[in-house]
Amino acid sequence: MSKEHPVILQVLPALDIGGVEEVVLETARAVKAAGYESIVASSGGRMIKHLDRAGITHITLPLDTNRNPWKIFKKNVDSIEKIIRDKGVDIVHAHSRAPAWSAYYACKRAGIPMVTTFHGFYGVKGWLGLKKKYNESMVKGKLIIAVSQFIKEHIVSVYGRPRDKIRLVYNGIDISKYSLKSVLQEQKEALLESWRVPENARIVLLPGRGTEWKGQKYMIEALKLIDRPDVYVVLFGALQGPQSYAQSLTQLAEKLGVDSRVRLTGIADIISAYALAEVVVNTSIKPETFGLTMIEAQAMQRIPISFDHGGPTETIKNGVTGFLVPLNNTQALADAVVKVLDMPEDQYEAVADAARQSVVENFSLEECAKKTIDIYKSLL
Repeated sequence: MSKEHPVILQVLPALDIGGVEEVVLETARAVKAAGYESIVASSGGRMIKHLDRAGITHITLPLDTNRNPWKIFKKNVDSIEKIIRDKGVDIVHAHSRAPAWSAYYACKRAGIPMVTTFHGFYGVKGWLGLKKKYNESMVKGKLIIAVSQFIKEHIVSVYGRPRDKIRLVYNGIDISKYSLKSVLQEQKEALLESWRVPENARIVLLPGRGTEWKGQKYMIEALKLIDRPDVYVVLFGALQGPQSYAQSLTQLAEKLGVDSRVRLTGIADIISAYALAEVVVNTSIKPETFGLTMIEAQAMQRIPISFDHGGPTETIKNGVTGFLVPLNNTQALADAVVKVLDMPEDQYEAVADAARQSVVENFSLEECAKKTIDIYKSLL
């Protein structure tokens, strides 16, 4: 390395709560711990306080814009280039499309490399091909980080990037945060009461925003096949989305006669929600880029069940740390749920313990940050 203290600038739209934001925060901490200078630029948000506590510089820029070409290709380019020159930045790491375009041109002017992390499965249809063109900012990095093997193959096949330019770095979670030890009994009791679910209920949790591609209807249909009155399905986060979609789920449950055992909720206290569940399900009908809820569930020692496609196929060891079932197969989904609920306690605990150990070893924020630092080193 030519500099004693290299400077890394990460750019993203905002620093509100979310998986990408957690990765950025942990990477920023790891950058500082490695002896580098760490800078983050965004439009702001609730997580800035964590950067402040860690002594990491945050610079506020309007990077949350995605429909204003002047800001993306002029104003933000100038602002990022100024940061690069004023702060002596060595690498810019972009985590989203609009900031990546701004960073790309700023880095080109300043003559330094950009790294991108391809966090999302961005659609390419529409806008007469312009949508795919807009996405291409995420593959313009000197190196591209893919958050799953599935996304790596997507980058190769759709955007034609060579494999040697792509690095696989799985997303991670805070292992100490996602732990049964972090949940108080009174938190669980309060959440259970808000759900209006009996204390002896066997809870199947499906975390996901209220949108059709999350496939909540398949879990409602599967519940119809599970002829057990003590089994309740909680569609956690289903109220976060169009009201019309939530109503369609309620109507389906009523039509199938299972409405008394289906709960639609907001997104408050997901960690306690995991603690209350026995099974955590992913029924997304489009492949998940990574499937964060599946590793969160495993870290919480809860057995995950997912449709067999996308990122969850890489985080769930089928039959060892959870179960994969054929896509859109309601009967297979119901059978897998019953299989988990019928497990003897010692068998359930063995699978749950293996699930958490897998996350600790492979999907921690620390591991994610360490591999990202190695990528920076390779460029420096």
